[in-house]
Amino acid sequence: MTILDRLDEVFSIHDGERKLVMLLFLQYFCMGFAAAFTQATAFALFLTRFSADKLPVIYIAMAVVITLLTLAYNAVGERVSFSNRLKVGVGGQLVITVGFSTGLAVSDASWLIFALPILFQIIVLFGNLTFWSLAGRILNVRQGKRLFGFIGAGQWLAIVIFGFLMPPIVSLLGLANLLWLAALGVLGMFLVMSVTLRTFGHLVATPTDTAPRRQSEPDKGKSARGQFTGNRYIMSVFALTLLWWVGFYFLDNIFYAQAGAQYPGGDELAGFLGIFLGVLGVVTLFSNFFVSGRVMGRFGLRTSLLVLPVGLTIGTAALVVLDVASGPLFALFVIAVLTKMWGMGVGFSLDLSARSVVYQPLPAALRTRVQTFADGIIQPLAIGVAGVAMLAITTLASSTSLPLSVGLLLVSVALLALAMVVGAGYRTTLVEALGKRRLATADLVVSDAASVDILREGLHGEYPGAVMYSMRMLAEVDQEGLVDELPTLLKNEHSDVRRYALDQVHELRVDSAIPAVRECLADETSPAVAAAALRTLAYLGDVATVLTHADTEDPETRVAAIAGLLNNPQLTDTELAAAAEGNRRLAQLVEAESVDERAMAARVLGECGAVFGLEPLAKLMADPDASVRREALRAAGRVKAPQLWVTVIEALTDRSTRSAATSALVAGGESALSQVARALAEPGINRDQMIHLIPVCERIGAEQAIEILVPFVGSDDAQVRSAALGALSRCGYREEGGHDLTTAIHAEASHAAWLSAASGDVAEIDGSELLQSALAEEVGTSQGRVLSLLSFHGDAAALRRAAVNLEHGTGDKVAYALEIIDIETPRPLRSVVLSVMDDISPEERLERLARQFPQEPVGGHSKLAELAANRLGRAGSWTQACALHTAGVIELSELATITSPLVDSPSELVSEIAAWLQQAHPSQGERAMLSIIEKVLVLRNAGIFAETSDEILSGIAAIASVRDVAAGETIIEMGDAGDTMFVIASGVVKVHNREHEINQLGTGGVFGEMALLDPEVRSASVTAIEETQLLSLDQQSFFDLIDERPEVARGLLKLLTRRLRGTLADLAEMHDRVSP
Repeated sequence: MTILDRLDEVFSIHDGERKLVMLLFLQYFCMGFAAAFTQATAFALFLTRFSADKLPVIYIAMAVVITLLTLAYNAVGERVSFSNRLKVGVGGQLVITVGFSTGLAVSDASWLIFALPILFQIIVLFGNLTFWSLAGRILNVRQGKRLFGFIGAGQWLAIVIFGFLMPPIVSLLGLANLLWLAALGVLGMFLVMSVTLRTFGHLVATPTDTAPRRQSEPDKGKSARGQFTGNRYIMSVFALTLLWWVGFYFLDNIFYAQAGAQYPGGDELAGFLGIFLGVLGVVTLFSNFFVSGRVMGRFGLRTSLLVLPVGLTIGTAALVVLDVASGPLFALFVIAVLTKMWGMGVGFSLDLSARSVVYQPLPAALRTRVQTFADGIIQPLAIGVAGVAMLAITTLASSTSLPLSVGLLLVSVALLALAMVVGAGYRTTLVEALGKRRLATADLVVSDAASVDILREGLHGEYPGAVMYSMRMLAEVDQEGLVDELPTLLKNEHSDVRRYALDQVHELRVDSAIPAVRECLADETSPAVAAAALRTLAYLGDVATVLTHADTEDPETRVAAIAGLLNNPQLTDTELAAAAEGNRRLAQLVEAESVDERAMAARVLGECGAVFGLEPLAKLMADPDASVRREALRAAGRVKAPQLWVTVIEALTDRSTRSAATSALVAGGESALSQVARALAEPGINRDQMIHLIPVCERIGAEQAIEILVPFVGSDDAQVRSAALGALSRCGYREEGGHDLTTAIHAEASHAAWLSAASGDVAEIDGSELLQSALAEEVGTSQGRVLSLLSFHGDAAALRRAAVNLEHGTGDKVAYALEIIDIETPRPLRSVVLSVMDDISPEERLERLARQFPQEPVGGHSKLAELAANRLGRAGSWTQACALHTAGVIELSELATITSPLVDSPSELVSEIAAWLQQAHPSQGERAMLSIIEKVLVLRNAGIFAETSDEILSGIAAIASVRDVAAGETIIEMGDAGDTMFVIASGVVKVHNREHEINQLGTGGVFGEMALLDPEVRSASVTAIEETQLLSLDQQSFFDLIDERPEVARGLLKLLTRRLRGTLADLAEMHDRVSP
């Protein structure tokens, strides 16, 4: 390990950050160089020519000058990019410093010496403003907490070096000539910053930097003042800044008054100030290097903000006590020096880092404006306030320093209170930065005739949503008026309105509307509306009309008719005869040879409940056709008969019916929950069964469901634990003394360490990349479990949002998420939790966890055999499958022994890959079929699955069919209906429109993917050019998978969004080309 590597480790500089951090450090070093020589020159000459009681006047002058310069800086900043704004700021400092240096070289006029402290304030304020704006933009919130302390040490390293060298330099060059050295420091700032912007400019750019702001744009016309005053957090930060600087200048005045009294000579005072700055620099340097980052990391922002005001309060209280007791002047001097040392040593190290972090949750562009306003407007305002207050105090009580000390004590106490407010607001703002939204809705309260008239008018509006809303409201406040309008509404041009009007006729039992419903049915083109009309007529007793539609060809209408016959009131002989006819027709459907008719029977039974017994439904649930079984399971969910739940639970083991069975159990609610609990308590239940039943408990979500899930939190099986923890977190479970959080977190950290060690062990095996990826995904799953555990004790909503941003966010979103996790984690567990959660390599994670969770090094082949056998269940099914495949590829000697018992594994995935390996080794080339692993590798190339993890792809691979196509064979015919997507595993196909070739696709190519979502006739034909192997996925299987794994839908939405944006961009480009 090199010296630089050791330094990186000591100062927590991560891979790829070294150059950026060193440039920022060097820029701040140059600023410290300039500030040290400016401060020594300015205050030594000022206090020699003028007394300390003139300092309040110069503070007021500072406020005016700095405010004007800031307004000018902001005006320029509105018209240039962020990078150029910084260059203007530092370039302006250089021009002003050179101007003062030249002035002192030719004159020692009193006005020039009087203005020197203003120059010092310009160097400090604009130097910090430009530097921390750059650092805050270029580093995210997590990097800021870790690195701001080290970067901030650059200034103090310069102050230490040149503070101790100040006396000989003053003797050598003379006091007035020190400003030339300050100008040299500002020039260094400018050059280093230019290199940083040129090298890392991509990190500071935001969309708002691509063009100057135009006030005509609505979203940018809002004034900064409006944005600031409407944000309580920003206003609290401004208040904190105001009090911080008021306190700083009160303390400054006290310090310089005591220093001037002790050292009346100019050179003597400059020498003391140099030594003071040197000692201060050592203290601040030590704090920046070794204290700030650790305190921020261990105790968080809220505690870090309190350190300075607590110390100031103690020091100022001591000054007040000495003043009241008329203590020795030297004691006052010592206390003033120590308090000043604390104020600056902590204020410009730990507190400065903390105050820089408070801006991080704000959006980048707003963050820059807030920082500029705080440093350029609020700080000068604070200087002015301090100046006016001290001028009034010294005028009224110039003989004693007690009023100033009392004033500083009051400011310190107020600063302490504000630090608490900002610390609390920081967390809330972080949550908002993660995108947390709250939606509140309220129903309209209709209490007067005018409102009713408006709703009646709404029934004739052109927007379906508004019409249906008006119907719903009138059903509550004016049923008679709504009944009069329903016949007209049944003729509305929108099918949604007609359907809703039929529902109102049904709910309100409007017998007078029967003729209108018949007319609607006769003219209806929408099967869904026709079905609703039939159900309504049956409910109203018009069974004769319903019976005429019992043999219609449309399945939806036929089901509605037969169900209507069965569900009619059965009060008259005609209605009883109609019910008997419906029962006869249902029996025919149950026994029909047609799959479609048996599926219709299941749907009818779902609408009729258990009135006609459960035998027909139980028979259909055992039907040989999967589509019939799915319809029967959905019907069971509506019937909610306890006798059927065992059969429904058994259907979870069949991939083709799993989604329908899950939906049925959820629809069954607490009725199904007791049977689910019994199934989960069965001694022989396997991992896959538990993983399928746990989400059912979550989706039912009753208190009983939570009680069922809690015992699984301590499961030895990581996948079962993941399912249980995630379900409990989403159910809003709160821990009140059950399992021990520390023990559970340590168990997850130990598992993460084991996974990281396994990744390192197998890395030495060629061809283990897929296995390493699987192990990395398992670490991600372990991270999810940690977040679930934390959510039982902390802010569950914020932690869930953090989890989403960790998985799908980038840049600042990830940093904000980690910061939320840091805040929500109990202090003793932070180190362990962040070692698991940080985005670091397996090697680094293992190194950070190894002290508490040591792992024995194991050879690659031994670890591969352990993962493949997975006897302890520590690896997930997908990881085990990848290990088996890798073992097959390298022909591991123990492979046969490992795979033999796994053929009967309860995991479908593991069982299938083990059986495939026994057929033929992956290295032999010829196999009867593609393995699931090979299917996953093919599916990876499909853009529709670009956002999908390998583990989820394994589920898609399991339902994807393999199709071998001969050269010249047509796969898709233009004009045919289709609901299947194809991915090319090998070979080449051509896409053509009749005889014209449109495109050729090779291995990894995808076609027909939109048919998964919206089955339409094919717009082109696809024919194999050579022998081709395809993976095909039909819509029903895909929808079942989405129901089971919503992550697939998320990835699909991202893909469609990108395509839509790309299309819009293309259209905009075309528009620009054709526009004059």
